[in-house]
Amino acid sequence: MKRFLLILVIVAFAVSSSMAKDGGKSPKCTVTLSDGTKISGYWIGSDRKRSSVGRYGIFTLNTIVIADTPDAETGIGYDANNAVKFVVRNANDSIEYLSLYAQKAMTMPKSMKHGKNKSFWRVVYRKNGVCGFVEDAFDVNISSRPFGGASYSEKLTRVYCYCLEGDAHVIPYWIPEEQYLTFGMRTQIRYSFERFPKVAEYIKSDNFKMNQIYENPIGFLDKVVELK
Repeated sequence: MKRFLLILVIVAFAVSSSMAKDGGKSPKCTVTLSDGTKISGYWIGSDRKRSSVGRYGIFTLNTIVIADTPDAETGIGYDANNAVKFVVRNANDSIEYLSLYAQKAMTMPKSMKHGKNKSFWRVVYRKNGVCGFVEDAFDVNISSRPFGGASYSEKLTRVYCYCLEGDAHVIPYWIPEEQYLTFGMRTQIRYSFERFPKVAEYIKSDNFKMNQIYENPIGFLDKVVELK
């Protein structure tokens, strides 16, 4: 389990650290705008914001800055609202970001409601029309104190999302929990896939075990592909 999470950490920071530097230079990239125009250059900067997605808090990538040269100090910013996708390249590797909305805060996944603004979502899974994403997130914990008041804390974690090709937004379905067998967790996961009756029934059945998704959240999408 620890080894799997370590791999995810490496993937999560591949672009912003090691992949973002090729001999100390920014990586090559191409952004495809909504009108089909393609802009190529070097990724020299970005803008991330804290956003509420479904019932989670996520650090979303909203704007990328592209320049003509890798060592440029300034460039042109491209907003996700005006783009279709964004691809980063370094040697033989590439990472694709899709410009998508996120599930509207405090709504049920099945409602298919999304927020007002798009973000760039890093694709880590693509199979038979299903795309998976992993993004940085913050897990907020609010607890009452014995003598009144409340304590507030948050920690950096990951959130796992999915969409079907052609969807306008992503749906979060899992965030690592220390106590992942908490009451109601299975129901919350089922709600995320309720648009697929067979997947929802599988999650509700005795055949589904919580450690399947706890140990391999992205790998669980293979089961979604199989049943959807």
